[in-house]
Amino acid sequence: MSDNPDLPSSAFRSTIELYIELNIRLQRLPNRSGIFNDEKRSGLGEPKFLPNGCSFEEPWGRPQSDGPALRILTVSSYLNYLKSLKESNDNTDSRDASSIYRRLIKPDLEYVMKNWRTELFDLWEEIRSFHFFNALVQLRSIKDGLALAMEFEDSQEFLKTLRTNFKELKEFILDPSTGFYSRRVAHIIETPSLALRQERSGLDAAVLLASLHAHDTEVGVDDCIPFDIDESHILNTITAMVADMKNRYPINKKASEQKQHLGAALGRYPEDVYDGYASSEGNPWFICTVSASEVLYKLVFKKLHAKSDIVVTKDTREFYSGVTKIPHRVNSNREIMKLKYGSKQYNSALYNILEYSDSFMKCLKNHVGNGGHMLEQFNRNTGYMQGANDLTWSYSSFVSGARWRTKAYEMVRAIQKKK
Repeated sequence: MSDNPDLPSSAFRSTIELYIELNIRLQRLPNRSGIFNDEKRSGLGEPKFLPNGCSFEEPWGRPQSDGPALRILTVSSYLNYLKSLKESNDNTDSRDASSIYRRLIKPDLEYVMKNWRTELFDLWEEIRSFHFFNALVQLRSIKDGLALAMEFEDSQEFLKTLRTNFKELKEFILDPSTGFYSRRVAHIIETPSLALRQERSGLDAAVLLASLHAHDTEVGVDDCIPFDIDESHILNTITAMVADMKNRYPINKKASEQKQHLGAALGRYPEDVYDGYASSEGNPWFICTVSASEVLYKLVFKKLHAKSDIVVTKDTREFYSGVTKIPHRVNSNREIMKLKYGSKQYNSALYNILEYSDSFMKCLKNHVGNGGHMLEQFNRNTGYMQGANDLTWSYSSFVSGARWRTKAYEMVRAIQKKK
């Protein structure tokens, strides 16, 4: 939030505070997912409301358990932003940090803790089950919520409950029996129940979004949250999605003819049949394609910011083989090779990763409409956009990806100047 120093603070705060006030009201609005005051805070799982602030009464994929967790991350980030600016809060309830925590964030925390053990709908609003995306953002939300609960001196009992749920949810995510990862595949399995029934492979762009939302790469303090952007299962998810979709979608013909790493237009998951209007053939999505590039920009930033070596293992070999030369004679070792920070091969590998990242962005450039308009998807055959018009999610994902592109390149230039 602090990247743009020219952003008028009062105008920015006013917009965010209107969002906060609206969400406090929507939390308490009875809807088809439930109500605010029951044991599980069930109404907070409602994913959709009308523009006039009334509940949406039509059928939908509900409840969705990722919403309250994502709201915690958003509002926590805003409170941290205010804290970093050392701005005093106004006297109105919605602008008081403690009040925002107790009225908005704490109910969402209660929802997360009461519902993470329950099979609910995913971010694509299609399947009721356990999902990697939901679980990982819920884990991050409890972590952020615990920090705020301590800051605002919540009860010791509530702090203990948060810590217990964090521990148990993390164990659930990492437990092989949960099914998010398997020895059979190198990538994360987004929805294990579908993979178990052989309805889907488990390969899903939601995995990339989960890693992006669950880790604050710039701060570099989220080691307690698993599956960061440099973890093998995340990198292998990109590799597997590109390998599948460069051949699945005819518009990726150029990428399919290249042997080296070249980004491709990515869809949600290989088995997708939603075309933006009905069921026929799935297409590439803007958010899925740009999320792959953001993971890679963050990877470059994280390595340079931490001044850390690149360690190539058996698990990451396939990804790194596309950006650097890897010897074949040590295949049996878990650690195949180490690229020392600042070495010629290290720098070359990072430049290649940046080029790989940019190639995903170039895919978007070829399909954006006049004036920068983005819809939800672009057709797998023609490349023309279709689906939800001016989808906010498409724009926000692009802004985030572009932000991390700038940060990665700034880091590279800063290091070059020191030489």
